[in-house]
Amino acid sequence: MFPDFFMHIGQALDLVSRYDSLRNPLTSLGDYLDPELISRCLAESGTVTLRKRRLPLEMMVWCIVGMALERKEPLHQIVNRLDIMLPGNRPFVAPSAVIQARQRLGSEAVRRVFTKTAQLWHNATPHPHWCGLTLLAIDGVFWRTPDTPENDAAFGTMKNSENELAEQLIEQTGDNTLTLMDKGYYSLGLLNAWSLAGEHRHWMIPLRKGAQYEELRKLGKGDHLVKLKTSPQARKKWPGLGNEVTARLLTVTRKGKVCHLLTSMTDAMRFPGGEMADLYSHRWEIELGYREIKQTMQLSRLTLRSKKPELVEQELWGVLLAYNLVRYQMIKMAEHLKGYWPNQQSFSESCGMVMRMLMTLQGVSPGRIPELMRDLASMGQLVKLPTRRERAFPRVVKERPWKYPTAPKKSQSVA
Repeated sequence: MFPDFFMHIGQALDLVSRYDSLRNPLTSLGDYLDPELISRCLAESGTVTLRKRRLPLEMMVWCIVGMALERKEPLHQIVNRLDIMLPGNRPFVAPSAVIQARQRLGSEAVRRVFTKTAQLWHNATPHPHWCGLTLLAIDGVFWRTPDTPENDAAFGTMKNSENELAEQLIEQTGDNTLTLMDKGYYSLGLLNAWSLAGEHRHWMIPLRKGAQYEELRKLGKGDHLVKLKTSPQARKKWPGLGNEVTARLLTVTRKGKVCHLLTSMTDAMRFPGGEMADLYSHRWEIELGYREIKQTMQLSRLTLRSKKPELVEQELWGVLLAYNLVRYQMIKMAEHLKGYWPNQQSFSESCGMVMRMLMTLQGVSPGRIPELMRDLASMGQLVKLPTRRERAFPRVVKERPWKYPTAPKKSQSVA
């Protein structure tokens, strides 16, 4: 009896040992990111390794995602918590091994993973449309890097304006879209090129203060077709720009404030002016998105972790990849909520749910993974936000108190 008992115990331990040695973390984390997609991105970027290491490059992509979701945790602790290293003699991974693995991975592979997943998740998402147009927004953001000679040489200072960077997005914008912009992008050359880059590529932007225009035709109350003259400097920079640009000007009053919106949607029959005025308020969502990245994910630490330019770019691509990953899970959770959009859920709560799920997947059997993924998708009710309140105070910057006493603005003469 006892020999048979120990024989069965030995067989069980042998099976457990073989299962643990063959366990691949990608089988569970692959429910979030396709392992084959990661492998293709590594191959396309020329990132290969001949040695079998405890930290495969495929799993280092998850380390980059984890460092974006857990800003305050050291990298080696993130690797240990996600349990993404292969079995070895030591239960944990050394900090130096994580740094070396990041350097081997580089930034190009992470950029390709971000680009491909962004396209896949975009195509898999049922985006709402307005009059047949997909709503987009554009805005600028800056990041701080550690003050090192390498970063100064690679990135320099903020010399490039947002308009110059926006020019790079003209060809990437799809057809049948409406891009919302703030007044910082007011450039007739840029706006004209944006419209001519494809079919039905529209834009909407506040009219610049003091801009001169001529009314051509009245389309409705506070709705006019206008003509704006271009400057010689703009025509020199933009060869396809003519002497005049025809646009549509909407004048609306919000809380006693008169607002002028300029748009390329000149067809008043297809694009109702009353709805267009309310549509521009959605531009604020991109501002909230940047706040979610910088405050919620990065914990208001504007300076990035990485000290070398290659790793700085790698970290930024990882931040964007992690943000899209959380947002895509929020879209899945919103499918279980009737009458709610994904942006009506708590991003911070969703971010925590995704990170906890990533740490849980490694400890469960593969058969339970689909059940856990369905449970996560059905948790939208827990992260649902109440209806957003209207602004109670004006959007202004508070006046800073002066440290030293100041002289009066107008000196008084002494009698």
